[in-house]
Amino acid sequence: MGTTTSGCCFPLRGSQAPTGPEVQLCENCKRLVLTEKEVIHMARTGMWEIEGYEMTDSSPDFPKLKESAENGCDFCLFLRNTLLSPEVDFDADEIPRIRKTYRDAGHQLLFHRAGYRMSIYDEGKLWLSFEIWIVHDATGDMELLPSLSLQDPPKPRVAPSQNALQSTTNLFLRQAIERCDAYHDKCKVGRDPAFLPTRLVDVRDENAVRLVEGFTIVGGDDASSSSAPKYAALSYCWGPRAHADQQLKTTDENIGQHLFEIPMKGMPAVLKDAIRATRELGIPFIWIDCLCIIQGNLQDWEKEAGSMHKVYGSAYITLCPTMSKSCLNGFLFRDPPSIVFPYHSLNGQPAGMYRIRFTRSWIWKMYLTVPHHPFAVDLISGSWVRRGWTFQEAALSSRMVLFGASATHFHCRTSRVTEGEDTETSVSLDDLGLFPLLPSTLSGDKLDEAWKHIVASYSQRNFTKHTDAIAALAGLAHRFHSLREKDEYCSGMWLSQLHEQLLWRRAMYEGISWGWFFNLLDPELPERVLLHAPSWSWIQRINIDYQYIRDSVLPTEPEDDGSDGHGDMSITPSPGLTDETLRLEWRLPGKSGDESSVVDRFMQFRGQELEITGFVARFPLANADKPLEVDELREADTNLFWKWTISGQYFCHTNWDFLSYTSWDRIDKGEFQHLRMLLLSSGRGKSSGEVSPGNAASSDGNISENGDVEEDDRTAFGLFLFPTIKESENGKFYRVGTWHSFCNGKGGFVRFLQYATVESLVLV
Repeated sequence: MGTTTSGCCFPLRGSQAPTGPEVQLCENCKRLVLTEKEVIHMARTGMWEIEGYEMTDSSPDFPKLKESAENGCDFCLFLRNTLLSPEVDFDADEIPRIRKTYRDAGHQLLFHRAGYRMSIYDEGKLWLSFEIWIVHDATGDMELLPSLSLQDPPKPRVAPSQNALQSTTNLFLRQAIERCDAYHDKCKVGRDPAFLPTRLVDVRDENAVRLVEGFTIVGGDDASSSSAPKYAALSYCWGPRAHADQQLKTTDENIGQHLFEIPMKGMPAVLKDAIRATRELGIPFIWIDCLCIIQGNLQDWEKEAGSMHKVYGSAYITLCPTMSKSCLNGFLFRDPPSIVFPYHSLNGQPAGMYRIRFTRSWIWKMYLTVPHHPFAVDLISGSWVRRGWTFQEAALSSRMVLFGASATHFHCRTSRVTEGEDTETSVSLDDLGLFPLLPSTLSGDKLDEAWKHIVASYSQRNFTKHTDAIAALAGLAHRFHSLREKDEYCSGMWLSQLHEQLLWRRAMYEGISWGWFFNLLDPELPERVLLHAPSWSWIQRINIDYQYIRDSVLPTEPEDDGSDGHGDMSITPSPGLTDETLRLEWRLPGKSGDESSVVDRFMQFRGQELEITGFVARFPLANADKPLEVDELREADTNLFWKWTISGQYFCHTNWDFLSYTSWDRIDKGEFQHLRMLLLSSGRGKSSGEVSPGNAASSDGNISENGDVEEDDRTAFGLFLFPTIKESENGKFYRVGTWHSFCNGKGGFVRFLQYATVESLVLV
């Protein structure tokens, strides 16, 4: 017999149920044992929060867990070993606050709120998870670390096989690729069947691998048709520098040897698994960056970095080990930390067992609302989705195989499917926030919306070298430029859309230390502009956001691009902004537009300037009331978002690049007299009932009888500019923030024009 909910049958007991294991638990951990009674409770409520489980311990050694483990508690031993394992170290490397909490001595940690949760992730299928919440004494922040997934009986879904490329998986992938080849014509767009990279790894010999040059394959005996042979591409994480230094690489010194044979001895696990997967899928070649780009050769690196749109765009398949945290970790064998618990029936006797497996915590704020589907879980609990270089590798690929901790997945530009499931999920624009493989439909307004989604997601990625953020997006910029050849790529944005794309702002980010945000003008900004990218570019900032624009104005109607709806990007209308600049000129340093090479346009941002003629006003600090912090995301530490009033009437919202609200009392107010407000755009503002809570101002705007906002009462959007020289004799300015003003009180587009003057300014 079994208990059924949402069409999913739980095999709770019966003659086939395994015998319960011999597990010893302390009195505290005995509360964690799942029984049939709790499963029935979860079937009705979705969760079971365990009462009474609580323990306080201190980092970094967790002595109380150690003492309990030495006294025989298997779960305390498992929990301590997990917290001390490299699984936590990798999260700590990426989020300094977690490293400080779990690795520095003396921090008191409260383990509490243990519980099981049952979540529907697909029709008739459930995800059952076990979690322990940990509170840090110093800040009160709550971190889900670790998150433990229930896998063995009861089984809401099939437990993942230890072999990530078993025979059934191989069959699943081959069939998915064949379906895509046969029915997804749009997935072939942009994939050049005649292209081969400069170098590839030849895996046809079962006993050896070697590096081959692409032109020898096409022009030599290896060519069997007019089309180039198929090749796979690998998208993976090198890991921390200590691991990356151990990576097998092609250099000027050993390229001759690699063209003869690449030694398997010393090859990191991730490369060995990639070679095996390529062979299993029947593909003769694979492109791997560390072997196919000459490492340490700047000229070769720049040449190859500029052709990534072709390398990944023309690959037959891209392999993605989402569960591999570095080059030293393989991905074809799943063996996470786990513990087996006894399972009890209603009469209290053991009736079987279940296994709790460790999965990495979901530490990115942007992912807290993703569904509990294995595809989403595998992405957000891994390192691959957090690294900067892997973003464009996925975005440029026509299709990918993702080897996750929970399952193996196939994803193309039209749809995705997970091993063990029959349903294909169509790809949409909204998925770009989670997974950047571009949908098959890219045209018109959808290009602009897609780019803003890309910027928002890409800017949350991590780089070992932050300056790589420019090069790691160049291939994707190439791809977009091929779709909008008459446009210009301007330091991470597009010339035709600068009136909107310049309005980026820094949103919430877990890694921000607000103590550094106490200046209108960051003292390091002039040097960064001189050496790297202009102040108006987002390219070296983190956690960029455009959502506030969508929340503030009424949308335009979507274009009818003739799509058949299969793989369509989005049906959500984009916000309608009107360009209010009078003239905007983009300038490259020392070259006219025709003289600059294509590579320079996509790889070099230094020295670019914008000369804008438009409506400009001084910021009226002398007349303004003390600003109010805007808790726009309903969280405590928004800090960068403020609201201003004049004599109690609404004036505008400001979003600073470098100024935290907590620094208001100690900053030099005289700096505000140098600020300029430059108008860029306007849009039909939403009524007070339509504006999101953080954006809403007291409503006294002009509303027509039918409830629509009158055309003259538009919301204004613009930039805050700070002169490079205090009195701005040279007319050049740094960007230091954005502002938007609703048509309420003393705000709005029309009111701004009343006190603005026309000026020409240069943004550096």
